[in-house]
Amino acid sequence: MMHSTSHGWIGWMAALAAGWVGARAAKSWNVLIRRLLQQAGWVRNNYQGRPIPAAAGTALVAAFSATVMLLILLREFLQLEILRGMADVLPSERQLVLALVLTLGMGMLGLIDDLLGSRDAGGLRGHWQKWLREGEITTGLIKAMGGGCLALTVALLDESFAQRGANGWAVLSIAVDGLVIALMANWINLLDVRPGRALKGMLLKSGLLLVIAPSTEVPLLLALMGVILGYFRIDLQGKAMMGDVGANFLGAVLGYLLIVILDVKETMLVLTILLMLHAYTERHSLSKLIEQSRFLGWLDEWGREKAR
Repeated sequence: MMHSTSHGWIGWMAALAAGWVGARAAKSWNVLIRRLLQQAGWVRNNYQGRPIPAAAGTALVAAFSATVMLLILLREFLQLEILRGMADVLPSERQLVLALVLTLGMGMLGLIDDLLGSRDAGGLRGHWQKWLREGEITTGLIKAMGGGCLALTVALLDESFAQRGANGWAVLSIAVDGLVIALMANWINLLDVRPGRALKGMLLKSGLLLVIAPSTEVPLLLALMGVILGYFRIDLQGKAMMGDVGANFLGAVLGYLLIVILDVKETMLVLTILLMLHAYTERHSLSKLIEQSRFLGWLDEWGREKAR
């Protein structure tokens, strides 16, 4: 359960403010981003064949980045001598910076794939086979390799790795944590083939993580949930395509929060589940599986028909 400190109320106010700022920024900037994408001709047909703005998840990246920057500034303010000790209610400066780096890096890799990539190859295996058999390096492969390197770098620089340095889990934890970040980013991307599906998955996972998160990590979690809620209606109505730029960053940040909050064994369990899900989707249709389940089908369709 969430622990409290003598200045816990400051942390909770900062967390609620981060959620509100993220939601307002995502909702407001989405209007501007969609207009710019349409003017630039960056549109793509959705699963219904209707042309809608692509890469609209850029608004999510911008909104979350701005919110994290505000948290960094707030932490610097709370570190003033007269406020000594109050900064401890927020995520550490390193965690905030790594979350920002992950957001911008994964977002940029996703944006490149959204605007320059083709859909000739699908799935991780498809992009690798395209390279090995035809010698073609796709933007999807660049995204996968770049995202993997970025995820491993963040796992190496995170404070949790330094804390594990005295035991035998240390080296293994880099690979495990990096894979969780990278595969979670790809998993949310795989969900993003129907309006609202990926964001519903993000909200469910973030909500469950919120229950067990220490209070110091709540500001980042609520900032993430805030930008999702600010964008949710537009995505559910199918008015814009979040694209890889949005899905990649959302999944990567969620993966990072998982490795920060969970211990090594719990993170390994998450990795095992992600590997199983990816193995399934390489050979089977995720949409078909959802349609065959009454509960998953209801959850997937909730709010979508009414919004059309």
